[in-house]
Amino acid sequence: HFGDTADMPTLVYLIRHGATELSAEDRFSGSSDPPLSDEAVFWMIAARRGYAVIESLSTNRCPTLDQTEIAMRLIAAGQHDTLADHLQFFDVLHRNVAYRLITMGMGQAVMSHLDRFDGLDHPKVANLLLSFGQRQTLEDHIDKLSGLDQRIALRLIDYGGGLTVAKNPGRFTDADHGELMERMFLVGLGEFVAQHIEGFKGINHKALAMRLIADGKKHAVTMFLGRLSGLDSKVAEALIAGECGSSVACNLDCFECLDHADVADRLLASGQGRSIAFCMKYFRGLDRHAIALRLIDSGDGLAVV
Repeated sequence: HFGDTADMPTLVYLIRHGATELSAEDRFSGSSDPPLSDEAVFWMIAARRGYAVIESLSTNRCPTLDQTEIAMRLIAAGQHDTLADHLQFFDVLHRNVAYRLITMGMGQAVMSHLDRFDGLDHPKVANLLLSFGQRQTLEDHIDKLSGLDQRIALRLIDYGGGLTVAKNPGRFTDADHGELMERMFLVGLGEFVAQHIEGFKGINHKALAMRLIADGKKHAVTMFLGRLSGLDSKVAEALIAGECGSSVACNLDCFECLDHADVADRLLASGQGRSIAFCMKYFRGLDRHAIALRLIDSGDGLAVV
């Protein structure tokens, strides 16, 4: 000690290296920095220092210990969140690690690192995500999964993921699209079928439109008229009766074998005559003078002007 520091105590820090094979034999390692022994790793996990164990994997400090065993010990020690946050440090883990993490609410981490798990059963992953309240995670990452079947599609619809199914029903192996549609209607999501009808095979578009109208979802028909085919006068009449005449008048070409004069008569009779004036360019074979007089008589003279 020198000067004024003579009376000050000296503070000495002793830092012990984790246990190694050399220390187990009472041998000095000097500056060689040998890897940790299995016992040291297990002690660190028990002491809730799992993050340090995981980070040491990137420097090959635990070469003799199976990475799956490290992961399972972390889960058993209640450090599954630490494991989920550091999955990128692992090379390959057994699929059971993924399944356990999902049951603990860590599905997002699993789906973000699917390539870290060996031999994953994708349908099982999907079912676990649904069973443990992680539907949104499944929807966000569904493109990463393969081999999903109709049973998963139906479960996904039941759990509120109908839109994801409707966007690509073809992703579900051997799925009966008619059954998927029925389930969509059962849970009140039939409009999604019309919105994404191009992906559904074997669906009668006219029957779909009439069912939506009967269910009070005529807006789904009018919004996606251009995507539906095979619609006829019955659909047009139902839409007019549901006060959606303007949609019919402006999309006459979406209906097969439609009598434009009959449509005009129905529009006038139901008080939707002004739709004819606004969409007159789409009508064929009308007596425009007679239509104008009827509009004036019904109080819609402004539409004529």
